[in-house]
Amino acid sequence: MITSDAVAQPVVVSTGQTVAVQVKDGGVVVSVNAVADQTGRIGDTILMTNPGSGRRFSALLTASGPVVDLGS
Repeated sequence: MITSDAVAQPVVVSTGQTVAVQVKDGGVVVSVNAVADQTGRIGDTILMTNPGSGRRFSALLTASGPVVDLGS
């Protein structure tokens, strides 16, 4: 018997991959490119790096891509 615990969500972001990250602050949403520092699946929070500034931040992986919600 296969249980839900035995089936992992697919990887949606791989280490080193450049992805568009949605940054939300209230009603404002902007998109920035960042490089994933970790591999992750939907529901994971992973570290990412802004290639322009070198700053690292955490983003939640959602079905529509990585999201940073500054309003929460």
